[in-house]
Amino acid sequence: MTMGVHGIHWHRNQTFWPMVKAYHDYIARCGQAQRQGVSVADILYLTPEGAPHIFMAPEDALTNKPGDRIRDKKGHPFDAVSPRILLERAQVKEGWVSFESGSAYRVLVLPLVETMTPELLAKIEQLVKDGATVIGVPPRKSPSLVGFPQVDQAVMEKARALWGALETPVALQEQPLGQGRILWGGDITTPGSGDKLYPSYASTHAWLEQAGLPEVLSSDAGLRFHQRRTEDLDLFFVANTSGQPVQCEATFRTDGSHPELWNAIDGSIRPLPGHAPADNGTLRMPLQFAAHEGYVVVFDRKATGAAAAVAPDVPASKAVQEISGPWQVRFDPIWGGPEQPVTFPTLTDWSNHEQPGIQYYSGIAVYETLFDAPSVDAALHLDLGRVEDVARVTLNGRDLGVVWSRPYRVAIPPGLLRERGNQLKIEVANTWHNRLVGDQQPGNKDVRKLQWENGLLAGRSYAAGRYTFATRDLPKENSTLQSSGLLGPVALTPMNMQKLESEGLDALDSPAHHPQ
Repeated sequence: MTMGVHGIHWHRNQTFWPMVKAYHDYIARCGQAQRQGVSVADILYLTPEGAPHIFMAPEDALTNKPGDRIRDKKGHPFDAVSPRILLERAQVKEGWVSFESGSAYRVLVLPLVETMTPELLAKIEQLVKDGATVIGVPPRKSPSLVGFPQVDQAVMEKARALWGALETPVALQEQPLGQGRILWGGDITTPGSGDKLYPSYASTHAWLEQAGLPEVLSSDAGLRFHQRRTEDLDLFFVANTSGQPVQCEATFRTDGSHPELWNAIDGSIRPLPGHAPADNGTLRMPLQFAAHEGYVVVFDRKATGAAAAVAPDVPASKAVQEISGPWQVRFDPIWGGPEQPVTFPTLTDWSNHEQPGIQYYSGIAVYETLFDAPSVDAALHLDLGRVEDVARVTLNGRDLGVVWSRPYRVAIPPGLLRERGNQLKIEVANTWHNRLVGDQQPGNKDVRKLQWENGLLAGRSYAAGRYTFATRDLPKENSTLQSSGLLGPVALTPMNMQKLESEGLDALDSPAHHPQ
């Protein structure tokens, strides 16, 4: 059964399922961190009245980096709100449009439409009087025929009173009202290129910067981020969306200190040195990421102590020792693999192997080798280099865990390494793709004999060629095979980043970490 281009079935029949718990743990930790407190965003876009309530962000509010599959929000994040929710739940606290959930926004941006019901216009008026900042043009009529034509005249008169005029001024105009203001005219209410519904993000961004509100996170590496805030903590989920390692300096908008890195891969927490105060209530610090790596950076807003000077926190990556093999590799013959173990003198991509049983193999293969260690006392990682796609590592009989994302490495516990004869076992799983391609090859038809296990035909044999089947022939006979297996290089590397003994990220489940 296949879902075509719409996803995959997430169940026990996946090749990597015996190792999937590590990924599920990662998702659970990320989800738990992203449930803390409230989301932080600066801009609130109001959707137009009337169906459908579909929000399309301004084109320039999203990144457009080459290779982007998902376009990210830029440095001043945004949310959207429907007219009904704004009417029923919005209020102003200290100049921010706020909601009972705790979400708050520095500016409310109206859609560039000429209609608004009297009820919604009255709500906008009240929010501005209470201290909100609103960006938008005045409405000229109601979208409803209720009370027509008097209602249109009432909307126009109220809009003229709030905005001071109905014709858009050439330059930016700030119309004060009560404790708040309405901004319009000039670039601030001009739609961006390709947009018709909202003013350009660039003009809103410029006003926020001028008002002294820096970006939530800025860097020279185009990092993806999302911030949550609790009573005590600022939590930033930060990710490198590129396929290359990244070292950069990032600036966080936070009044916290004592930053920590919460690693959702293994649940560990460690301090991040090298942070220093910057302008407008921000902190800057060096960060490093493996390709496609992400983690949570946390600042404690109630901690005390002076900030440290900026100093890079970059672990050495030079190998202490490369583990070159040879490797004994066992494939599962049930899925077309060789009956006997195969020796790999060096690590080899299965898809390039001369044996069809390896070239088209999908499933789990077990690599084993012996090696001597140069030092048994040093703190070391076992780095697998490149893995396609998931691996479980066992060293001297001890399970060191599963790796499914870069960097593919595990920590070696103290006392586990031996000077001589270390036994290393690495189980590697790829996806079903290559086996499906192999089953499309013409020579694979009716090449093996199977037996019926039960029923009227129990014990009788029949000819079969395929190891797999699907309701759609997604891979074709000539489809490109995917790189598979342990590609390495496998090496011992130093673990020289400072570690913090803690209860770990999993402790977020405790009541003490939940906001009241």
